[in-house]
Amino acid sequence: KNDSMPKGGLAEEALADYFRAGGFFAVRGVPFRHDGEDLTDIDVWLYERGSGLGRRRFIVDAKNKKSPKIVERLFWTCGLRDALKLDGAFVAATGIKDATRRLARRIDITLIDLQVLGGANGLSGLRDNSRLSKDELDDLIAQVCQQHAS
Repeated sequence: KNDSMPKGGLAEEALADYFRAGGFFAVRGVPFRHDGEDLTDIDVWLYERGSGLGRRRFIVDAKNKKSPKIVERLFWTCGLRDALKLDGAFVAATGIKDATRRLARRIDITLIDLQVLGGANGLSGLRDNSRLSKDELDDLIAQVCQQHAS
């Protein structure tokens, strides 16, 4: 396994695994394109198929930084959720203040505290180590391409 995965990638993988365990289909790093241009990427895209024909789609914005700008991420995620006409959205971060929680409720974004979610072992304890992360798969593909180019 790749131990050099960036902190953000680790958080995204852990969150994807967390939601998979809850019955969601989860994909990391989904590009958002509009009018033929890459505008941004979605950290984690969630798809939930309930009973019958019902389905729900969500996005997760993950910021695993020492001092994330959570309020900015709330507004960004709210706008992206509305632009994509999704059923909901999450912002995952550390150091969430009560005022930020109140704002998140007001704009209908669910906050996930990465410190609480990760527990004492950190986010790496949430990872499903039986599967490759997106970063690990990308590294393996690059190695194969490099070997074929030689």
